[in-house]
Amino acid sequence: MQDTNPDKWGWNEKVKGYTRPNTLDEYIFKEIKSSYSCLDIQKDDIVLDIGANIGAFSKYAMEKGAFRVYAYEPEPDNYELLVINTGGAGHILRFQRAVVGTDQTEIELYINSKKNKGLHMTREVRGRDSISVEAENFYKIMFKLKPNKIKIDVEGAEYGIMPVSSTCQQIPDFVEKIVMELHFQYNKEWRPLAIKMHENMLKQGFSVIKEPQFKGKNWTTLVGYSR
Repeated sequence: MQDTNPDKWGWNEKVKGYTRPNTLDEYIFKEIKSSYSCLDIQKDDIVLDIGANIGAFSKYAMEKGAFRVYAYEPEPDNYELLVINTGGAGHILRFQRAVVGTDQTEIELYINSKKNKGLHMTREVRGRDSISVEAENFYKIMFKLKPNKIKIDVEGAEYGIMPVSSTCQQIPDFVEKIVMELHFQYNKEWRPLAIKMHENMLKQGFSVIKEPQFKGKNWTTLVGYSR
């Protein structure tokens, strides 16, 4: 793991965390409660944070009293901020890896150089540079760590890891709640895939705790499930 140096980042008193100037880091902290409070994190929960970014949700989960948080973030600067922002938060294990639906152990991550440092993607984006990052299979992670609550925000990679039909490997029974951001931009097939994924989650016995918005011109929607 790379060395971490809080002094190179800026302490943000508004959000009680380290953020970067001229980015959307502050907004990421501010949206956590409204986006993920329906996970209803309790003291015995084991939480999996996929696409942990700078650690805003992982920090929130620990402050809510989660027994353990496992945070996955592949991009080096985001990962450094994740470590700094969760350093005193309690029982958390962090992994500088992408989460994939295959057995790949390394994958290309396409870096967004603009303000949104959570917009790095594992799909090729024209004009972006890429870096190679370690990767780990979603289902192997789940069966190894056995989280009961999961947060996912991976900029379109959700369609490669989540089951979109009954013929795919399904979410194990120990998972009680999932909240994830579904992305529609960049690929016209993503919106219909999101609808299929949603239908499959309902067939698995999940109920909706955060309603998705599939219609319209929105680029993303949050959806939450419980069972």
